[in-house]
Amino acid sequence: MVEDQRSIASFMIRFTQHIWRDPQDEPQVQWRGQINHVQGDDELTFTDLTEALEFIQRHLTQLTIDATAGEDKIDQDKVLDKSYVLWEQFAATYSNMVFDAMRNTINQSEAIKSQMDEALGT
Repeated sequence: MVEDQRSIASFMIRFTQHIWRDPQDEPQVQWRGQINHVQGDDELTFTDLTEALEFIQRHLTQLTIDATAGEDKIDQDKVLDKSYVLWEQFAATYSNMVFDAMRNTINQSEAIKSQMDEALGT
């Protein structure tokens, strides 16, 4: 029988943006990132958000396996299956949430710049 328990997994993600002009003078942008598992020493540098999501999923799967280690195989498989369903729901919306947050930040920055330009009369 699965015991009532709670476990925590925390992640810190840092993004770096690189903007430049290519040899054809076209503007380019690249996002790079680093993700750290807070409860451990594991970290990953990535250029594709999918890599970061795979990193998170790997740690959450291990957390579930560790939490159900003493359970019988059938209960452990049921918990893992339910965990995968939750992960799929999260992953389906996470990318949109991140990009919406970045878009909102850019819009707020542009609004502040506009207000500053207006206040300074430029």
